[in-house]
Amino acid sequence: MREKILVFVFALGFAIGACGPLRAQATGSDWPRFLGPLGTSVSTEKGIISPWPEQGLPVVWHKQLGTGYGAPAVSKGKLFQFDRLGNQARLQCLDAATGDFVWKFEYPTSFKDFFGYNNGPRCCPVVAGDRVFIYGPEGMLHCLGAGDGKLIWKVDTRADFHVVPNFFGVGSTPVVEGDLLLVQVGGSPKGSVLRNLGDIVNVKADNSAVVAFHISDGTVKYRIGAELASYASPVLATIDGR
Repeated sequence: MREKILVFVFALGFAIGACGPLRAQATGSDWPRFLGPLGTSVSTEKGIISPWPEQGLPVVWHKQLGTGYGAPAVSKGKLFQFDRLGNQARLQCLDAATGDFVWKFEYPTSFKDFFGYNNGPRCCPVVAGDRVFIYGPEGMLHCLGAGDGKLIWKVDTRADFHVVPNFFGVGSTPVVEGDLLLVQVGGSPKGSVLRNLGDIVNVKADNSAVVAFHISDGTVKYRIGAELASYASPVLATIDGR
């Protein structure tokens, strides 16, 4: 199947002043993870243009991409986009203001979703401090240096936790809490297999619905929950002080 090509458009939507013109040098708040800085899909920025221009917003830059469903992450003036070209999964770091290339990280992947919709990544990159995390559709979890893209650690969750592939592969973006990366893994007992698509309801779960990896080296700090993985990202909340 021929690879699909996506075009990502980056537009500036915030005014400098109440009636001031749009300017490329204006800076916005970071969007370092799935659903934004608060995990609510709501921007913390103020001063959105009103009324919205009839002709739409001016395009600051655009870039041709490979296949993938994941949204970009933006942190400290850099934009991180996770996609796939051929048999390589790719994380690109671009200058958020200009779209200029900064660095890229690639790894080989042979993932194919059962319905042939799209074989690229589903998860948004997650940026925390000087690190960026990507979670591929085949279950490869990578931690990279946000400044240079160098590999810090990686975990093959499918192999380590005996994950039985779901219909569309891995699609739950991890979240960072303190020094932990919380990942919805959803593993199964060793030797578990999916004989046909309808058999997913009979696949047993192991104690790895959520796995907490230390962001420094990828060691497992805890694993909890006898559930398979879904496509929802974990949501953080403080309940009774925990």
